[in-house]
Amino acid sequence: MSALGIALIGWCGTKYPGWWRNPPSPDPEPWWRDSLFGIIGAGAAVVVNNALGGSLTDMGFGAIATVSFFAGAVSRDVVGGALRAVNR
Repeated sequence: MSALGIALIGWCGTKYPGWWRNPPSPDPEPWWRDSLFGIIGAGAAVVVNNALGGSLTDMGFGAIATVSFFAGAVSRDVVGGALRAVNR
């Protein structure tokens, strides 16, 4: 799978668990924050897939997609938690 495909799946992981649990803020200004989280999630997915190397390739598309998705989700939670800790 290409790095672009992995990055797109990582970007999608940053939206997990979805807007139905965390409704969007009425303030229109946090658009840049969501974009930043998406970029971080995409980068994290590419880094994690490169770090795991050929072991994911042998397991197939499902393994690559799952690892990429949750790499994006975890990176969003880590960065979001760090930002909340700094802003307190």
